[in-house]
Amino acid sequence: MGHSRKKLDLTGQKYGHLTILEPAENIGGRTAWRCLCDCGQEVVVKTCHLRNGHTKSCGCQNGLGGPRSALGLTYMDGTCVEMIRTRTVRSNNTSGTPGVDWMAKKQRWRASICFKGKRRYLGSFKKLEDAVKARKRAEAELFEPFLDACAGKLLPSELRNIDEVCPPIPRGHNGQRMDLTGQRFGRLTALAPAENVGSMTAWRCQCDCGKETVVMTAHLRSGQTTSCGCKPKVTLVDGTCIELIRSKTIRSNNTSGVTGVEWVPNTNQWKAVIFFKGKRHYLGCYRKFEDAVKARKRAEDELFEPFLKEFSQTAEDTSEPHSDQPGGILQGKGTKVL
Repeated sequence: MGHSRKKLDLTGQKYGHLTILEPAENIGGRTAWRCLCDCGQEVVVKTCHLRNGHTKSCGCQNGLGGPRSALGLTYMDGTCVEMIRTRTVRSNNTSGTPGVDWMAKKQRWRASICFKGKRRYLGSFKKLEDAVKARKRAEAELFEPFLDACAGKLLPSELRNIDEVCPPIPRGHNGQRMDLTGQRFGRLTALAPAENVGSMTAWRCQCDCGKETVVMTAHLRSGQTTSCGCKPKVTLVDGTCIELIRSKTIRSNNTSGVTGVEWVPNTNQWKAVIFFKGKRHYLGCYRKFEDAVKARKRAEDELFEPFLKEFSQTAEDTSEPHSDQPGGILQGKGTKVL
């Protein structure tokens, strides 16, 4: 049984010196809550830090003006002071600049910034240096004054918020919005833009079962929502899912935008693989992304296409999906419908 994606309701619960007041905006993709400390100060804390005992107060118990973790990191309004002071680059960062990452599917560099519990998209760029400039400009207008305020050089009231420095990029239907029309996400096909859900853009989608539903763009692209909620039919033939290879679904943890193609940081190359009839076939490593994609597509043409064609022909020739007739793809117990 998988875990439910429904957000836990922690309102009113107490963790250490903190009492949960209400949900707060996510911090770097992680859920968070606005809490009231016993000393009277409010603070925003990630759900995981509350539940594992990582954060038990606003920092007053440590003699600090803001929450402090067991690792000695000081948090002010949901922002880690040490992290923005040192500009730490994470181990999975491929650009060398915090907040700048490569979008393989679009072949562009994306810049973003997180500040006080909010993540702001700064744009996508063809050149790395342009994305870095956008990031550095946002850091200069947000981080530098914030650090000055922490050092007592600037009054907190003089700080600008992220909405003023980095206003949200318009998401109307005037071309600024990402066009997902006709694209497939699991069992869903995007039909047309729908009215925003809260502040999030959304799309009217049609499920393979025929039902229409409205889904937030973020949930489509992350793989969080892949159907209208119906239970999909799964047909397994020799260990291969017919529906999966027919729809060419991209998993939520895929970073390349192409199934079976992934980046290998240790070798700085793109690796191509394919799964077929219970076996994983290695297709090679390539310096260029497009070469890895070509290798994957070539394998799909040689394995998937004949497989699907033969399956369709066999299904048409018999009204019995579990036929035990010898020969062809459907061989007795090789076919299973779930």
